[in-house]
Amino acid sequence: MAIDRMPNSWQKAISRYERWRTRGRLKPELEELTNAMLERLQSVRTADELVKKYYLGNYWALQMARRKYPDREDLWDLGITADVAYAKRYQELTGEDLTDATDTDEDDEQ
Repeated sequence: MAIDRMPNSWQKAISRYERWRTRGRLKPELEELTNAMLERLQSVRTADELVKKYYLGNYWALQMARRKYPDREDLWDLGITADVAYAKRYQELTGEDLTDATDTDEDDEQ
């Protein structure tokens, strides 16, 4: 199975993340956690492998979030942490643009 585009959940997550970043609303903890997760994904060498890893489960990401920020349940939402890390790694592997100008999801809460 060859992957020809970024999964939709990753696209939405990275678009929201980039909106927060450009508006100066990105919390440092969110950026730090996402970067730590991205670092963990560096061993993945292909987009296909990355998607397979994602669908096998991301309990590792939840454990990382809970360990780094035990009192910040808002940072345990893998849709705003792990999905962004996967999207960034996907972009590194494929060169695909991270943001989609047509994204109209205005959910700007962190």
